[in-house]
Formats: sequence, structure tokens, C-alpha cells
Amino acid sequence: MIDFNKEFGKILKKERVKQGFSQEQIAEIAGISEVYYRNIEHGKHRLTWIKWLTICTALKIDLEPIVKMVAKDIPGFEFSE
Repeated sequence: MIDFNKEFGKILKKERVKQGFSQEQIAEIAGISEVYYRNIEHGKHRLTWIKWLTICTALKIDLEPIVKMVAKDIPGFEFSE
């Protein structure tokens, strides 16, 4: 079974590095501690949708493609258009 938190963390790290931000900068923009953000990137926290949206907004990335990419491996999970 896919570990959604770890997959999301990998995506966040990739986007953050691509955009040239440090973990500290994204944490500050998102209003969370650097340690908390680092743990998110390592898949150690289960986030609420509000936190997901906050972090994705800080990185200026759309949450929907991330959810679709990760959720495609969940049996029976479908998106309606």
C-alpha cells in the first residue's frame, strides 16, 4: 500500500528545491516551524487538508494533480470530473 504522507513529502521537497526555497523559508511562509515542515517532507506527519492547502499555497502548487498522482494507486479510488 502506498504511503501517502511519504509520497506527498517527496513531491513537496522536489518542488521546494526546484523553486530554490529552503525548508525554513517555506515553513515561514506557511506559518509552521521548520522542524514540523522537515518532518512533513520526510512523511512523518499526517496533515489536515488545511495544512496541505497552506503548504501548497506557499509553494504555489496546485493540490489536485498531487492528489491524483498519488491516489491513482489506491484501489477503487476514482476522481469525478
